[in-house]
Amino acid sequence: MDKSVKVAVPRQKHFRKLEKTIWRDKKFTAHDEYSLCSVGDMVKIRSCRPLSKTKHFIVTELLHQAEHFDPSAKLDVAKRISEVA
Repeated sequence: MDKSVKVAVPRQKHFRKLEKTIWRDKKFTAHDEYSLCSVGDMVKIRSCRPLSKTKHFIVTELLHQAEHFDPSAKLDVAKRISEVA
């Protein structure tokens, strides 16, 4: 997948009946024209015309570049997203 990135958008949902907060991810495939993104980066995407069967978004901005990828840092990314928004 040259010039393509998978972007995970975390969301939290609170279940009143269970009294729990559950995190869910929605994954989008986005077009990265200059291949600037790497694993763990925080990017801003926007919708565009369909570029392929699954690619309907393009990367518009690189918000935060990751020093190294840590898969356990999923909640930290969600907190940084809420700070940026």
